[in-house]
Amino acid sequence: MRNGRLLAGIIAALMLLPAISLRAKAEESGFHQPYLFGYPDGTIRPEADVTREELAQMLFRLVEQKDEKLQTSSCFCDVTKNRWSYQAISAAAGLGILTGEACGWYLPKKTVSGEALTAVLDLITYTDARVCFPILSSQWEQQRESIADGLAQKQTVSRAETAALLNKLTERGTEASSQMGSDLYSDNTDSSAWYYAQMREACVGHSWKYENNEEYWIAVG
Repeated sequence: MRNGRLLAGIIAALMLLPAISLRAKAEESGFHQPYLFGYPDGTIRPEADVTREELAQMLFRLVEQKDEKLQTSSCFCDVTKNRWSYQAISAAAGLGILTGEACGWYLPKKTVSGEALTAVLDLITYTDARVCFPILSSQWEQQRESIADGLAQKQTVSRAETAALLNKLTERGTEASSQMGSDLYSDNTDSSAWYYAQMREACVGHSWKYENNEEYWIAVG
């Protein structure tokens, strides 16, 4: 258990390292759409394991450029049209980055291992899916060596760790002191928690400006 906590801490620290900036000088401001959402009970569960459908939804909302492979229909036995993650799972399957299991099952509630997440990021980066995620794929390609080995050792990856990594790879990220607005979820109110600002970056829509290699929020919603 101690080794597991230690590994989780190492992975979290790696994810919090500054990204190699690919931001064009002209991009001094913009708007970040939220890509991570909470549960009906008002929680966002940072330390819960991320599931395959949650990962599909996060990636779907981080698509930077549309592509015809972002299909809108699914043939998985366990993903019906009325499922909240249907469109995201269909898109991920169409891109070939999150495919089904044997016998036509997707297993949407299955947790995601570090090895599986590494494989997904590799597929995004080294296949035609790259066109939909230009910044994310470029960042992963440049930083894979420093992250992948430790990530692949994790049996499961938490929602907070996933958010921190995706923030890093999409050049999103601020300190709590650079954010604004009220907390949306009852279990993400402790600003001293390592994941506090990372989760808010992922779940709060905000306008931002970029100065001195840092992102500052200028409006929320």
